[in-house]
Amino acid sequence: LQPAACRLWPLGVRARRTLLATLSAALACSDAKQQAAALHDRVLQDVSLGDLSALRVDARSLRRIDVFVDLSLTMRGYDKTTRYNYGNLIHVLDDWVGPDIAFYGFGHRRRDDPQTVTPIAPRELANPTTYGYANNNYADLFRRFDPADGTTRIVITDGVQSDPRNGAGLGEVVGELRRWTARGGFVTALVFRAPYSGTYYSDSDVGTKTPTYACNDRPFTVFVFAPTARASRELLTKLQFARSPELVVPMSGSDLTIRPVEY
Repeated sequence: LQPAACRLWPLGVRARRTLLATLSAALACSDAKQQAAALHDRVLQDVSLGDLSALRVDARSLRRIDVFVDLSLTMRGYDKTTRYNYGNLIHVLDDWVGPDIAFYGFGHRRRDDPQTVTPIAPRELANPTTYGYANNNYADLFRRFDPADGTTRIVITDGVQSDPRNGAGLGEVVGELRRWTARGGFVTALVFRAPYSGTYYSDSDVGTKTPTYACNDRPFTVFVFAPTARASRELLTKLQFARSPELVVPMSGSDLTIRPVEY
């Protein structure tokens, strides 16, 4: 999900692959705020939250929420204050009133380490030094999710995953998204923007000379895995009390695609 206008690192640096779902076209770093606002209004008009109820009727409501935050180094550069979207979203979820909610950090601490998913306090997520992992693995994380247990999962990430298997790992992400929807669950991607100043690459082998860049509106993505239509609708409606996402993309059925792009 790397914004094109912020590609300030030199060409020829070790290639990475990024997770680009159906929302990639809307993710350029830009100061066109009026255009972004118009896009947001049009999306919410065209994709109403009520439309989700037609996909599956289920009386179960929002019961428990697990929040998974990408701790990769590339997440460190987002402004963590509540003045902007990233810090504001963490704050809103931390103050959540309703079902039980728990926070977890995920990722590979070092490039060759297995991925860990560990409990984390929301206050730690406001500290930039918390984010320093070498990589992440979306398929491994999503594989742990089961819509049958009634828990709604929220995954907060910048969408960047290094894939040493030339795209095979990202292909597994599609399979996990399809598995969730095939079992009756719902996936929604919400795109926010926040000021950013930091590094693009997380991998430890890049070393201390990792290219850096800054922009006022780098996107980050919130994936919502809801077990039912009602749970999805309740969560997305309540999240509107925070600063609204710029783009809302519901995904269901077999029409899920991820296109890896090499830089």
